[in-house]
Amino acid sequence: LDPASHYLLATIQQEQGHGGAAAQSLKRALYLDPEFVLAHFALGNLCLSQGRHRDAERHFGNALALLQVRPHGEILPESEGLTAGRLIEIIMSVQLSLLRGHKESA
Repeated sequence: LDPASHYLLATIQQEQGHGGAAAQSLKRALYLDPEFVLAHFALGNLCLSQGRHRDAERHFGNALALLQVRPHGEILPESEGLTAGRLIEIIMSVQLSLLRGHKESA
């Protein structure tokens, strides 16, 4: 019942090339803690790596919505020192890249 354990398991599964299992573990983490920002971010990255851009954008949007109400200097749990503000910057950069990719393919 520990969302951090499911997040860690997902990280291991993804490193082993088991994207489907990693996605399931991240979904379990989010079921247990819908505000687990890093799980939303990781699921967005996983979807992005699978070419599922719309799903990735949704997960990144969820993470941003949760991050907007946190102090930018707050260190996120399970992040090894990553702050809310820095993760916002990372997500916005990824979203900008996605937007540019959509424009180039249009």
